[in-house]
Amino acid sequence: MIETVMINGFPFVTRGDTFITLLIVYEPVYKEKELYCQFEAAYDILEKGEVEVSGKGRLIWLITDRRVAGIEKILKGFPRVKYAQVDPILPVFTTIKKKPQLYDTFSDWIRISE
Repeated sequence: MIETVMINGFPFVTRGDTFITLLIVYEPVYKEKELYCQFEAAYDILEKGEVEVSGKGRLIWLITDRRVAGIEKILKGFPRVKYAQVDPILPVFTTIKKKPQLYDTFSDWIRISE
């Protein structure tokens, strides 16, 4: 398994099994709720969150089941927001339809298989 724990100085943990859109807010953004609403209206968001680091700004992350297209159009009205997109690097990635994992360790797998 691959795990990321930090991106551009922001603590962020991912396992490489999802499409992630990162919004980096270096300064306070006017109408930030509008920014969230536009993303939620345009894309199926599996999970979202944010983390703030003093002196750096805030990292907003949006996990989706596919790569976000047309992001420049949404961010056109938010010049203080930069973005990056991270594609999954594992062969099987999380989607809305993905079933919960049955086990977390090899020992659990053996126990379940018996």
